[in-house]
Amino acid sequence: MSGQTRSTPTRQRFISAKGSAIFPTLVDHLIPLVETSLQTPLSNTLTSGTRTTGTINPGVIWVGNTFQVAVEALIPINRESGSNVGVIAQLHLYLDDIDPRGIGKPIFGPAIQSASPFPRN
Repeated sequence: MSGQTRSTPTRQRFISAKGSAIFPTLVDHLIPLVETSLQTPLSNTLTSGTRTTGTINPGVIWVGNTFQVAVEALIPINRESGSNVGVIAQLHLYLDDIDPRGIGKPIFGPAIQSASPFPRN
């Protein structure tokens, strides 16, 4: 596996295939991430002294079969961006997996089998 990047679920399947389950189930569904959000003004920059502002956002996403939860820290990149660290959290519901016969039906065309990121028990 040298030189290759693998997601945690892929790594867990590989390790389980070898016969040793190292990661607990909760950690098995975590995906680490780092996002950036940067803004640079395009006008009046010579006289106003404005600079690029933004945040670096490290966090994790937990992915399940019917929902996912994400939590990120919002870290300013410079003084103009702010001086405090913030937190943002998201909850995404997969409506077509929660109720495949109701919400989530295609408006046009036949229904398709919904995909699942993890095997269902």
